[in-house]
Amino acid sequence: MSFCKPVGVLLFLTMLFLSGMAPALEVKVMNYNIRYGSADDGANSWTNRSALLIAQLKEQAPQVIGMQEALRFQINEIRKALPYYGEVGIGRDGGEEGEYSCILYDTRRFTLTDSGTFWLSETPEKRSQDWDSACVRICTWALLKDKETGEAFYHFNTHLDYRSAKARLNGVHLIAKRIAERKTNAPFVLTGDFNAAENSPPVKWLKGEAEEQPPVVMVDTFRVLHPDEKTVGTFNRFKGDKSGAKIDYILTSEETTVLDAGIDFSMPDGRCISDHYPVTATIRFKTVAPPFTSTKRCSSISLPAA
Repeated sequence: MSFCKPVGVLLFLTMLFLSGMAPALEVKVMNYNIRYGSADDGANSWTNRSALLIAQLKEQAPQVIGMQEALRFQINEIRKALPYYGEVGIGRDGGEEGEYSCILYDTRRFTLTDSGTFWLSETPEKRSQDWDSACVRICTWALLKDKETGEAFYHFNTHLDYRSAKARLNGVHLIAKRIAERKTNAPFVLTGDFNAAENSPPVKWLKGEAEEQPPVVMVDTFRVLHPDEKTVGTFNRFKGDKSGAKIDYILTSEETTVLDAGIDFSMPDGRCISDHYPVTATIRFKTVAPPFTSTKRCSSISLPAA
């Protein structure tokens, strides 16, 4: 029985495709502005809420976390309590100085293969501030590889400016450009406190809803599963408010499957854990089989006779 018969060819190609297809990569992602720990927040100061935040992370068990406003001592405390998390990032003022937009990743599952931080400015490779921003702003990224499957993905994480609309829009332009220019075609996720509502120019632009199209169109993982949800306020001001705008995001490419997504409105004993609620998403990245490169002729392969 020759492989060149239609049934044999179909069977051969199906087996070849399946053998080259890596298992789908599923990841639980969290975005969390944890409120900078040096703030004079009285009863809501870091010392009064750090244990609650650590317990929340244990319960949610995200495999990667994009954090905003994290200071060095806060990261140290979190990692001491949860030592299986590795860390990527630097302070926005350089080295360990200033707020981090760090990425924490579960080292039991992932290996860090590449990473970096760039500034949201006209000179992104050095500490700098542009576009009338109130603060220095950065984006940290990591390329993480699954230890079991070998599949990899990029995680970009940022905190956009609260004052300057120009800085927010130019910031996402730069981030999208960097995502489009990433070194490999591995899929990506973008997390961040954007300080911008869902109908704002930077968010609409990233989602391809503006006149000018981004180099990579993204979807809001929360809205994929909850398109009509009204209670989405992620900035609670330590008041437990849920009625405001959603300004915290987990975005990814249109090809990615969203399995679960939500906003964690937890308030243990009626207390806010941070002045932002964390957002979560479990996503399945699209896996593409490697191309078939064999040069053997079909006629040279045969099956045993039935």
